[in-house]
Amino acid sequence: CQVVLKEALTAAGLYDNLADLKILEVGCNAGNKLAALVALGCAPCNLYGVDLSSKSLAIAKENLPEEVHLKHVAVEAPFDYTFEEVPQFDLVFCCSTLPHVPLESRVEFLEKPKKLGARYFMLHEAWYSEPLRKEWFGWIFHFDDWLQVAKDSSGLGDCIYKKNLELVHPETKEMFAPLSHDLLAVFQVAF
Repeated sequence: CQVVLKEALTAAGLYDNLADLKILEVGCNAGNKLAALVALGCAPCNLYGVDLSSKSLAIAKENLPEEVHLKHVAVEAPFDYTFEEVPQFDLVFCCSTLPHVPLESRVEFLEKPKKLGARYFMLHEAWYSEPLRKEWFGWIFHFDDWLQVAKDSSGLGDCIYKKNLELVHPETKEMFAPLSHDLLAVFQVAF
């Protein structure tokens, strides 16, 4: 996780100033990516996370430095990810979050980084070449070509970094999920 984050942040020109950046993770879950950012040198007081699961946020609070700012948000629009003390973020990112966003809310969700004043938006999501809808344990997931969805629907700006992360078995060299792979992309938000 740290290696991939460092590579993407370096490609975006953000890594050298990491300690000074205000970063928001949308869908922070138990805080694993925020913890990785702390390990890479982010100042915990500059890290923010939002999630729709209060249980996940409770775990994140246990695992992260107390200076990290966490907030519970609703799953439906208008997606309030604001923090009063932060007029704008340098980077907004999400990891395994977009499949939870209802189809009718995609455009609004992907417009949030721009509305939050973010200079960069990073996504790390499972990629599918064709739209796919799945239901697991009462949750509905929408999988898609998130890079294309982001380009088409949000006006995020140019994709300045993209990496396909294929998970392969170390011995057989077969892909774990042959119909998909993870995609990591960084956009320079256009204003």
